[in-house]
Formats: sequence, C-alpha cells, structure tokens
Amino acid sequence: MISHLPDKNNDNGTVSVDDMRRIDAKAVSLGLLIYLMMENAGNTLARCMLEGFNNRLQGRRVTVVCGLSNNGGGGFASARHLAYYGADVS
Repeated sequence: MISHLPDKNNDNGTVSVDDMRRIDAKAVSLGLLIYLMMENAGNTLARCMLEGFNNRLQGRRVTVVCGLSNNGGGGFASARHLAYYGADVS
C-alpha cells in the first residue's frame, strides 16, 4: 500500500501540489523514471484532446504553455504528440 497518497479526500478529484510532489517522489523511489512519467503525462493529455475533438486535430491551432521542470517536460511531450496527431502546435 502506498502511504504517501493525498491526505485529504476532496469532491472534485484534484490533487494538491504538495500531494503530487509526494506521489511523484514515491513513484521515483519505486523505480519509475521521471522522464517516462513526463512522457506518459504528455501522451495522455494529447490523447484526451484528440478524443475531445472527435479524433480531428489535423490543422487545428494549439498553443501549449509550459511551466518549469517536470511540468514543462510533460507540456513539451504533449506538444510533440499533438503535432504527431496533426495539430498546428505553437
């Protein structure tokens, strides 16, 4: 059992920044590579967008705004996947 999951149950299914840091740290301590986590996050976001646009991203203009560190890595990965699906990414 993972004991470092979110401390609070909330109604909207979100995770706080501190909770996410603990979850990430636990995943890394279990051997998951951080770049793989960023790649998976980016791919999942791109696939959700693809699904949300009925599998039609070809030519759609998408702007990806990234933060620093791991969030930036996930954003960069999602931009790459969106471009693969045909979006015009900036």
